[in-house]
Amino acid sequence: MREELLHRRDQPGSPAAPTAAAAAAPAAEEEVELAHLRPAWIRYGPFTLSGVVTLGLLAGFLSQVVNEAHVDPGRFGILRDLSDQLASAALWLAILEVVVAAMVVVAVASTIGYVLAFWRFRLTRHSGGTLHVTRGLVTIRATTIEERRLRGVEVSEPLLLRAVGGARCIAIATGLRVGRGAERGGTLLLPPAPRPEALRVAAAVVRRREPVTAPLRPHGPAARRRRSTRALPVCALVVAAAAGLWWWAGLPAWVCLGSLALLPCGALAAADRYRGLGHEVVDGNLVSAGGSLVRRRHVLAREGIIGWNLRQSFFQRRAGLVTLTATTAAGRQAYHVQDVVACEALRVAGEALPDLLTPFLATEAP
Repeated sequence: MREELLHRRDQPGSPAAPTAAAAAAPAAEEEVELAHLRPAWIRYGPFTLSGVVTLGLLAGFLSQVVNEAHVDPGRFGILRDLSDQLASAALWLAILEVVVAAMVVVAVASTIGYVLAFWRFRLTRHSGGTLHVTRGLVTIRATTIEERRLRGVEVSEPLLLRAVGGARCIAIATGLRVGRGAERGGTLLLPPAPRPEALRVAAAVVRRREPVTAPLRPHGPAARRRRSTRALPVCALVVAAAAGLWWWAGLPAWVCLGSLALLPCGALAAADRYRGLGHEVVDGNLVSAGGSLVRRRHVLAREGIIGWNLRQSFFQRRAGLVTLTATTAAGRQAYHVQDVVACEALRVAGEALPDLLTPFLATEAP
């Protein structure tokens, strides 16, 4: 009887016998490449200014070494010749030479840093619901972002990078920081690259193209005037200070005359800041843009918004404007729609998340 039971237990049809499906190995995850580094993108390296930080750290280290070793830099022939040449040149020429040399060194250092940080860059999507980023030449860095934690994307365009048609793409996700630590914190989805490529990657990450490329609603003449009234008085104050120092302290006249260039620069900066403003609700996503030195376009899914904040400063109240802030647990944790009229702010909040602000609105008595 015992032999019969053992024989039945080993039969293929027996419940205890392993089936082919159980013995089969789990299927490998599918991988879809969304972007990879192209050598032509290295030309954007000099416009990232990442070399400024590198050179600052290197200069501090060398200064410490020279100080501890009691070495006189003037003993080196090349440094002595450079010092003598700058001392004998006119002041404006010496300043120009130092600025040009610094720009060249920073550009070279930034290019080297770009290659070291982003060589072999790849952005892939896995069927398990994750985004995978790998990059690095000497040290390879790998980052995995769960798509269920993804709340949107940010397309960032610093001024110099925007001037050459470049941009980068950053993830807005819970648990990952954004800002100066974007590259170190793991939110970078695309290094400095052509702007159309950054927009394509952003659309591929959120699986929709409309929120990334849709035209945005302008903020109106009041917001334009506010940008001018914030930029021009500051520039005029600097010009007045330079004139006062020239009159009473003997500041060189060319410094005072050069400060006049701040006035047209301030006007151009105000116009550029207004040009970068915009907002819209597209396919359930809050899209906002702003900035001049660093222009950013944020695409934030409504699922990631946990509250609204309406703020109105003294000067905004005089201009009839408010700032609408969407609070979230992801990314910067606050995304602003700056300087819009109150009715437009309420419209955006109501369209993105209906009835969330309704309990806080005052209604007229019948």
